[in-house]
Amino acid sequence: MEISFSSFFACSISLTLLIGILYLLLFHNHILSRFGIVCIYVFALFIILRGYLPLDFHSIYLTKSFYSDGLLLELQYMFNTTLFSIKTFAITPKVIFIIIWISGTFFYLFKRTTGYLFYRNYLNHIKSTVSVEIQTAFDETYYSIFPHGKNRCRIIISDNLGTPAIFGIQNPIIILPDIYAKEDLKYVFKHELLHLKHKDFIIKFMADIVTALYWWNPLLLHFLFPLLNQTQELFVDYSLTQNLSQQDRTEYLECISKSLKHLNHRQKNRMNVYALADGHSRSRMIQRLNCIIHGNVKGGSIFSLSFIAVLFILSFSFVLEPVYFPEYDENGDKVYYYDENNSYYIKNGHEFDLYLGGEFVYTTSSIVDEFKNFPIYESEDNIKQHEK
Repeated sequence: MEISFSSFFACSISLTLLIGILYLLLFHNHILSRFGIVCIYVFALFIILRGYLPLDFHSIYLTKSFYSDGLLLELQYMFNTTLFSIKTFAITPKVIFIIIWISGTFFYLFKRTTGYLFYRNYLNHIKSTVSVEIQTAFDETYYSIFPHGKNRCRIIISDNLGTPAIFGIQNPIIILPDIYAKEDLKYVFKHELLHLKHKDFIIKFMADIVTALYWWNPLLLHFLFPLLNQTQELFVDYSLTQNLSQQDRTEYLECISKSLKHLNHRQKNRMNVYALADGHSRSRMIQRLNCIIHGNVKGGSIFSLSFIAVLFILSFSFVLEPVYFPEYDENGDKVYYYDENNSYYIKNGHEFDLYLGGEFVYTTSSIVDEFKNFPIYESEDNIKQHEK
């Protein structure tokens, strides 16, 4: 088990393929209903985990190297070419690439972290009075989900986001627009608290780190978060509605509809938080509403989980590497490379001179089994006549 440029690049390819499969599973409703939202949620977690494991597993024969003597070999030579030196340190394109990659990773993480801290600080300075009715509804919902938990949540009545949301990991803040009737509150609070129960904020933070590591992969950068968001929302909807009556489902839908109308009316720029109504994509909201209305989405199956496990294991099955031709072996002896069209023996009395790739290697008294198919010539003149 080791990490290298090849394994890191292979991990990026695997992540792209896995995200593509997640997209197909998630945005085809007939596949989603049969595959199961719980399994798709687990699949999203596996994709994030894969990003933390840019490793190959040659030692247990899980990973196979696919060698290239074309583009990858040329890139290797180009990356290792010395551009200039600073004292004894050689500056190569590889060094410059590593500097750019690390700089991009730190810039992405800095941007996300400062955004989080800024918004957290902003929320901490909001003074909001919560009515007894709202606090009671929240407490009842909280202890129905966390019967033995300690309530560390704080509620803020704010129209800043235009939609309910939960923000933070420790001592999370519930952001609540002042638009809901008493009967709506249990659905609003349960939705946000289920995100808390699923540790969705932590998962999103982990996805942030993966995105920071692979920021140079445009497909991962563009698709990972939208797919993760939709998966989390569908899983929360499923968890909330699976035991609801049709009447309760209707009330939940009306609550989401009220949130959407208010969000669209406010036209707020939302932070990247977990919200009851996501106004960023009409098609994703329609998918959520259809799943709630019809209630035909399953949790999962043994087949689905097995399929996910196989895909995860297969994602480690390959690395792409340039062909490497060392001049000397570990004992310091010269290494010869050849093709059969330019390798042969020339008789030297009772012995044979072995040529590999047209280059003399040594004289042997007998034909070597490894090279027994090589032609045998009487002299170098015979070779020239044969070539003509």
